[in-house]
Amino acid sequence: MSKLTKIIDVMLALRIFSFSFLAISLFELRAQNNIQKIENVFPLKWKTYIGQTTYRTNILLHQNKVWIGSNGNTLDRVPNDENDAVFAIEPQTGKILEKIKPTYQNLGKELDTDVNGIAIDGNKLFFGTDLKSLYCYDIQTKQFLWQYNTPNENPEGNTGNIESCPLLTDLNADSENDVVITIRGKGVAALNGKTGKVLWLNVLTNDDGAFLTSPCAVDVNADGILDIITGGWDKTTFGRESLVYALNGKNGEIIWKFALHSGLKSSPIVVKKGKKTAIMVANTYSIVFMIDLQGKLLYAIDLNMPEQAPYYGGISGLYASPVLTPNETMGIGSSWWSSDEQDGFWLTHLQKAPLVTEKDLKFVDKKVSKFFPANRITASAVVAQINAKNWQIAVPTEKGKLLIYDEKTKMLQTLLLPAGSEATPFVGDIDKDKKLELLIATYDGNLYCYQLPLKKAKVFIGQFRQDNKNQANIRLK
Repeated sequence: MSKLTKIIDVMLALRIFSFSFLAISLFELRAQNNIQKIENVFPLKWKTYIGQTTYRTNILLHQNKVWIGSNGNTLDRVPNDENDAVFAIEPQTGKILEKIKPTYQNLGKELDTDVNGIAIDGNKLFFGTDLKSLYCYDIQTKQFLWQYNTPNENPEGNTGNIESCPLLTDLNADSENDVVITIRGKGVAALNGKTGKVLWLNVLTNDDGAFLTSPCAVDVNADGILDIITGGWDKTTFGRESLVYALNGKNGEIIWKFALHSGLKSSPIVVKKGKKTAIMVANTYSIVFMIDLQGKLLYAIDLNMPEQAPYYGGISGLYASPVLTPNETMGIGSSWWSSDEQDGFWLTHLQKAPLVTEKDLKFVDKKVSKFFPANRITASAVVAQINAKNWQIAVPTEKGKLLIYDEKTKMLQTLLLPAGSEATPFVGDIDKDKKLELLIATYDGNLYCYQLPLKKAKVFIGQFRQDNKNQANIRLK
């Protein structure tokens, strides 16, 4: 029996939570019941129709423009959708300045061109599509520079789609960022950022649903080139094997792999504190792992539901990526049951949290985790000084609420959105008015811009994957 199998067994055996830590206080009940429309708290500055977004969508600010990819007017597989595109938007007004449509070079016919994640470096915009192509576009000359078509056997199937945010990092030491993508149903590819030529391709799966997650990068073998951290699963004789991989940045070869024992929809992140670096990743079935650079488990956070009613020991389906505040409160939403009671948001204060050791394995004491029922949450959260000078965590729900917590694990506000959302919001001063704006893309197809109240407020995590290169690094003190 592997160590990870043992930890799963231990966690299943110790799922009884203390109600004193899970029960919502009267203060938090008032916060949940005192629901206001968001525009009554944060004034609406503008809204713009851009189409549908997903939990894999990111919003960027670059060269005084807001950038976002769209799945078009519908998430269904529809060819020739006019809004399958990347939008460039004027921050002050919401005016669409440019709509960048994918091309159809070297493909037999027009297929679904949904865009999920995007990346920007200088004048280069990178985005992948459900057309099974990655594009490099010059935002200054407004020309496509190159196109890479993924390997796939069935142009009309999902295998070969690029669902992730492209990762930008220099892999060939030519002082220009290259591109790493996950390919649905295949694995991971690294492309030369100048030419689009394949640097390496590692086929890691034969399962169509695998490798929708966004990769991140950290040097695990100390050779001066960042290595790629990513994950997915493969079909085996006994079902599926789900893994996190560290791939050599130079050639894509596996350095190590870490077994998750469940599916993987959440994208891994890199956590740096002082001289220490670790990888944090959530599997689909309730467990968040902290892994060292050698692929060994440091500790795990068990977010299985309590045994008592109304939870009855159910799993927390984790699709979002975990986020951390500067003082090490972790937040992540769950989205499995479509239930107002069994889905919601988890907060775990990790700073100096006690670790419980069982059979030489460590996991965080469940007393420091707190669950807030809220229905499905697939978006990753943002961390900023939203309406006070302390650090706050904000996340939308699929049912159309914006939830705001402080890092002391207290519920602060519940605000009613115009529609549900699964895309991670963006927080930042987009129009240089010295106040933060909050951008939220919702299921009604609109991108909303709200004014936040504080002057010179700070942002810790303001977007999905943390920066425009999608390197997903969180640095703690």
